[in-house]
Amino acid sequence: MPAAESSPISIIKPPPMTRDSYVGRRRSPADIALSRPAFLLVKLMSETFSMGLLTNLARGLVRGADRMAEFTSKRGPRSHNKGRGARKLGYVTLGGKFIKIKEMVPEFVVPDLTGFKLKPYVSYKTPKGTEPPLTAKQLFMEVVAPQIEKDIKEGTFDPNNLEKYGYEPTQEGKLFQLFPKNYVR
Repeated sequence: MPAAESSPISIIKPPPMTRDSYVGRRRSPADIALSRPAFLLVKLMSETFSMGLLTNLARGLVRGADRMAEFTSKRGPRSHNKGRGARKLGYVTLGGKFIKIKEMVPEFVVPDLTGFKLKPYVSYKTPKGTEPPLTAKQLFMEVVAPQIEKDIKEGTFDPNNLEKYGYEPTQEGKLFQLFPKNYVR
């Protein structure tokens, strides 16, 4: 027996790719649209480069694809990184050195809170406040009534001039009318 027949391992080389074997595979509409010269170019590219990017680029150029379309983040070069939208804090010199500009660095301006008793965050677990909600009568008694009492004591109170205390006789022309609340139009 010859030595080649007695070797336990035999290497089977697949047949070269032909047009018929290419057509027998699952085909996309782009593959079907390829003409003979375009098929040979794509075949040459796929045999030369094992990367799908170059094959797709060659196929797109042959078919006349939109070459003005923007590269996506997956298809573009590494230099095409657009970043995350943050402003630049300086500039890069011709030598490749980054120079930071102090005026471009954002700063937080916070007042001095030493001795301030309130905390910046109120937990949702805290109990509701003990103070009842403010009503119109309470607001009147706290804001307007002291002014009226003062004017009565001084003798300058005029019941015909209540606009001085914030009274509005009509609600016409107001964007939000206060009375009547449930007016049917």
